[in-house]
Amino acid sequence: MNSFSSNQAPIPLGAASIPKWPQDIFPDELQSFLNELSASTETPLELAALSCFSILATAAQGKFCVQIDAGYSEPVNIWTSVALPSGSRKTSVFNALMEPLISWERQKKEELGPKVVQAQSEKRTMEARIKELRRQAASAKCDEFKTLSQEITLLESSMEEGIIIPHLWTADVTAETLAVLMTENKERMAILSDEAGIFDIIGGRYSNGIPNLDIFLQGHACSPSRVNRKGKPPIFLEKATLSVGLVPQPDVLQGLTKNPLFRGRGLLARFLYAMPISNLGNRTLDTTPMSSSSCARYEQIIHSILDIDGSNKVISLSPEAYSEWHVYAVAIEIQMSEGGPLCFMRDWASKLPGAIARLAGLLHICRHSCGEPELVAVSIVDIKAAIRLGHCLIEHAKIAFDSMGADPALDGARVVLGWIKRTQPERFTFRDCHYALKSRFKRAKDLAPSIEVLKERNHIFEKDEENKKPCRPSRVFLPNLMIY
Repeated sequence: MNSFSSNQAPIPLGAASIPKWPQDIFPDELQSFLNELSASTETPLELAALSCFSILATAAQGKFCVQIDAGYSEPVNIWTSVALPSGSRKTSVFNALMEPLISWERQKKEELGPKVVQAQSEKRTMEARIKELRRQAASAKCDEFKTLSQEITLLESSMEEGIIIPHLWTADVTAETLAVLMTENKERMAILSDEAGIFDIIGGRYSNGIPNLDIFLQGHACSPSRVNRKGKPPIFLEKATLSVGLVPQPDVLQGLTKNPLFRGRGLLARFLYAMPISNLGNRTLDTTPMSSSSCARYEQIIHSILDIDGSNKVISLSPEAYSEWHVYAVAIEIQMSEGGPLCFMRDWASKLPGAIARLAGLLHICRHSCGEPELVAVSIVDIKAAIRLGHCLIEHAKIAFDSMGADPALDGARVVLGWIKRTQPERFTFRDCHYALKSRFKRAKDLAPSIEVLKERNHIFEKDEENKKPCRPSRVFLPNLMIY
């Protein structure tokens, strides 16, 4: 009989362990709201917390930037992705977080609606007048033609641009439409969705399979962007600004590396990832609804940020905050060196110090939302909070990138190992395993490669003599007790 010797420790299956999410990142009132939201929906805190950053970024983007040192600043827009399976109540959480954006847009529509109607009416009247003058000018003699032409020019130059009701976010949008939305909304836009259909669009769903990444990438960096449109004038954006908040299913992430441009062009490196453990199967389904006062305080914070006027206001770091940030940035640089723990995802890690500055900036803006955030330097409190979150985000990014590039057999081995750890059998057959996990492995041959991975990495071993019996019964395996 085969048996494990004392030195046959199981070899890890590759994914990092999921760290405990810090519960003291945000200012007290906002942190209490997020904790309450997570508890009332029985969802991982990662979902509410990281998605909240994308809402804060939507409200603050374009208005502020964080000055780190001379010649280097970061905008405050961010991209987030929290992966959870269907049925996890992610839509309930996402809707609660987005409610202040929706209610603010609704208020602006009610406030500006009559003015929009009036402006549109005046514009139509002006256009009708210009059309009539053109008709007259077409048959007018020289002097009269000149007079009419001058009047037409004067009317056209005096036409005011229409009033546009603010539009903060969209869900699925093409590159061209995104450029139009940015043009109409001070060069700012957010893509917020509890799904991830935007990846299909970026990958070329509406462009004959040709990916169109430019304006999305430029929007993360807040750099100039030019979009040429067929049969229409090109759009030029001096500072395209885009925030993204997505809550895809884990399977969606696993398919993203099929398009090499997503990783090669740096699209995937721009996201802050969370890969929380799903609560499905462990919920009590007996929770206390959120208090109206908690929701009202959250809405007030977001509305206060949205009501801040202006653009590109500079927030500086305090000397202590800069020192803390610099030490962290140097540590990340070292970890990206050849053979370092972050060398396999340098594309993501190289953007992490900048992301930490952005997160600290958002925490600072949130803390001073009722005042003027640019008049106060970012404190060491908010930098340290962002760095604590950064340590956690590194581990989640490792899991995300491992998932995106996972070998199907290795990925399946993790599923089998999870079943073994939950049920803790003294022994099990191949048939037992396949029956328990049939929703994942439709056919027995789909399970076999994952079993081999577990054998090769010393998580299980096979009892050879069982296979020598007549009729060849199902293969029998013993778990390595060191996996528990």
